[in-house]
Amino acid sequence: MPAAAVAVLFFGAGAAAALATGFYGEPLSAAGTGFATCLCSLVVHEAAHLIVLRLVLRDQTAGEANHSLANVWITGPQMRGAQNVATAAAGPLSGAACCIVFLLAGAPGWIILPLAAVHAANLLPVFPDGRMLLVGIGQMLVSVPPGRRSKSRLGSVPGGE
Repeated sequence: MPAAAVAVLFFGAGAAAALATGFYGEPLSAAGTGFATCLCSLVVHEAAHLIVLRLVLRDQTAGEANHSLANVWITGPQMRGAQNVATAAAGPLSGAACCIVFLLAGAPGWIILPLAAVHAANLLPVFPDGRMLLVGIGQMLVSVPPGRRSKSRLGSVPGGE
C-alpha cells in the first residue's frame, strides 16, 4: 500500500503539471524518477533497520516489517545503547546513500536531493529514528560498566546498608 501512496503522490503531481503546462514528457519523467527513487530508498531505509537490528541482536528472526496505508516501519525487541544507535542510524544513512546513487547515475538533483534530505532529517529527534538514536546515545553516556556500580543511598533507611 505505501507504494500506491507514493505513486499517487508523484504521478498525481506529474499529471497536474503536465496538464497545466501542456508538456507531458518532462513532468511525467520527473514523476517516474521521483517515484523510483522514493520507493527504492524507502525499501533500502527500512531493510537497513531490519538487517542491522538482526546483526546487533545476533538473531536472524528478530524484528518485522509493518505498514499502514502510507507508512512502513520496523518493530523489534528492546535494545540498549550502541544497539539502538546502530539500528536507528542505519535506515536514514542508507536511504540517503540510495538517493545519492540515483544522483550519481544522472537523476536530476532537484528531485533527488530533497528525498535524500528527508532521509537525513530522520536523524533528528522529532522523528522516531532520531528519538531512538538520541535514546541510544543517552544510554551509552549514562551506562556504567558492570562491577563498577555504586550503591545508591536514595530511599535508604537510616542505619541500613
